[in-house]
Amino acid sequence: MDPLSAALKITGLGMAGIFVFMFIFYLSIRLIDRLFPGKMQSKEQALRA
Repeated sequence: MDPLSAALKITGLGMAGIFVFMFIFYLSIRLIDRLFPGKMQSKEQALRA
């Protein structure tokens, strides 16, 4: 395997790993949001914050 194809393979694997991690992180945030929903704020409280 020449250095260019090895570099492209490593780059592709790294980018795929980042996208897989971000997808799992997104799903975990969605799951936590469903398990522990926040309180609903009134419009006045939201404007003061």
